Amino acid sequence: MDMQEPPTQGIDFQFSRVDVIVEKVMEKWHVPGLTLGITQNGAVVYTKAYGWRDVEKKRPMTVDTVMPIGSNSKSFNGLLMALLVDEKKLRWDSKVVEHLPEFKLKDGYATQHMTVRDLLIHNSGLPRHDLALFSRNMAQQDVLATLPHLEPNTSFRQKFQYQNMMQMTASYLQERVTGLPWHALLTQRVLEPLGMTNSNATWKDWSQAKQWAQPYRYQEGGLRLIERQNIDAVAGAGAINSTVPDMLKYLQFRLGYPPKNGGPLLSQEQSKEIDRSQMPMGNYFEDVETGDYAMGVMRSQYGRHTLFSHGGAVEGFISSMAWVPDAKLGLVVLTNSETSASRVVQNSVLDLALGLDASDWIERETLNEQTLQKAQDAMRAKFMHARIPNTQPSRPLSAFVGRYHHPAYGVVEIQPTQEGLAMRLGRLSANLVHHHYDVFSIDPQASNFFGQMLVHQAIAFAGNDAGVVDRITIPVEPTLAPLVFMRQ
Repeated sequence: MDMQEPPTQGIDFQFSRVDVIVEKVMEKWHVPGLTLGITQNGAVVYTKAYGWRDVEKKRPMTVDTVMPIGSNSKSFNGLLMALLVDEKKLRWDSKVVEHLPEFKLKDGYATQHMTVRDLLIHNSGLPRHDLALFSRNMAQQDVLATLPHLEPNTSFRQKFQYQNMMQMTASYLQERVTGLPWHALLTQRVLEPLGMTNSNATWKDWSQAKQWAQPYRYQEGGLRLIERQNIDAVAGAGAINSTVPDMLKYLQFRLGYPPKNGGPLLSQEQSKEIDRSQMPMGNYFEDVETGDYAMGVMRSQYGRHTLFSHGGAVEGFISSMAWVPDAKLGLVVLTNSETSASRVVQNSVLDLALGLDASDWIERETLNEQTLQKAQDAMRAKFMHARIPNTQPSRPLSAFVGRYHHPAYGVVEIQPTQEGLAMRLGRLSANLVHHHYDVFSIDPQASNFFGQMLVHQAIAFAGNDAGVVDRITIPVEPTLAPLVFMRQ
């Protein structure tokens, strides 16, 4: 385990209290490994690693273990865009189609008026559509080609809706403007100047790191090792892998401390711009204090302090980072599990470091999870109540087998199994359970992203006038009506 002794000035609480919090959180949420770092007044005051980066091989977590930071990549995306604005290679209010003529959304007005700024602040009118992005390993230009086929659920610039594809498009635009792959641009313009030598943004580089963590999910009373995912194509939406020491260098930069190896990375004007509130979030995130979105980071009030924060999730990994400018304080938490642990640790440490009345964040998050579980139970009860018992499919199961296509989501394959049917969308698959008539549902034991998104939802087959099953309706995006996949 790695730890740096705290300085005599600055944070004045006992760091043993942090250990107590972390250990409680890890026990409650069955977290295999966690790394934590704190910076204040431009100095690293605390780093420590807990648990295992590889449970099966008993390899301990260290602060130099490389883990995905997921959507914490978005603030790097905003920073890179600001660097290009500084260089006069684009403007914040440049139209996207000026740089990407092939950019097209279903909403024609949004297509013509979407700006570089809009790409980063989640106001496109599109809901998440995450299954269209994360179910397949697609090149960025192929993701861009799906955009005209994605249904919006509100008007352009009407409200905040988290949207990874727009962030990915921002990265692709940066590539077009500079002629560099996004990971190379990130390395050249941010990682190297900040001395983030153990960070990268590709599957290959992550896999070649001296220490990388395995991803885990706690399910059915046990910790499961799950497959690491290659998400290179999402670029600035979530592809960065990093360590606690490297992330602390980034947080020091965001707190106003210049890189140790050179002069200012960014002009004062653009430094202010990427921190400025851009889009009100309202109550979009029910478990996050109401605030605004800046360029790839959330801005809110935490007690009397302005707090910049974000979370990141990749299958098997969740991270949190935060910085408080007036306290010159920053912290980062990386974990190799899919739990709320990183945010609970983050907020608990913030309370201690800022001298606030400590909230019981473990209890608060437990209540949040109980509320979510009640909502899921109610959804399941409603779904099962609507079930008509003692029915059978209208045709032999073999009649449903085949490939069904949607222009944005790609091909869904219905495959025969010994027990019945299974459904595959890209790299995701799960068994189907008969619900009633020609309606099925995802097996609730499905352990992947597919199962999490579609459990207790109706997957309905329908036939044409000739009696041939030629379509499936699947509720792939919860804020929209089910989408139709047609037989190929």
